[in-house]
Amino acid sequence: MSRTDELFTFELDLGAGEGCMTEEGLEDTVYNCLDFCLLYGKTPHFYLGGEDPIRHPALWTVLELLREEGASFSSSYILRAKIRASEYLMMMPELSLEQIAATLGFSSQSHFGQVFKRFNGITPGVYREQHQRQK
Repeated sequence: MSRTDELFTFELDLGAGEGCMTEEGLEDTVYNCLDFCLLYGKTPHFYLGGEDPIRHPALWTVLELLREEGASFSSSYILRAKIRASEYLMMMPELSLEQIAATLGFSSQSHFGQVFKRFNGITPGVYREQHQRQK
């Protein structure tokens, strides 16, 4: 936690794997931080850290919780996070691109493909093919 005159910054360690904070633990931490800031009249700022926070199973829950509490995120941040998550999910051959798109909240597989290509310069299918060959 660091402090400026108007802002408190909290780091939520969203490291992946065994020993990472549970969804319930993250929710408790977020609420404690928000209560602390309310008590002292400060604005909370959360830094999502860890080895690879995008892989933490509770990431989307934490983001939704913060949004419900009035936090705002740029749409490009949210899209980039979804694309990073999709890159991870595409390493699971049992998931179709349609399932990945739906899991990440895209309106359709087509929309997912357009956004993915805008960020990576290639389609999700090409990305998956290239990265499965590298195994």
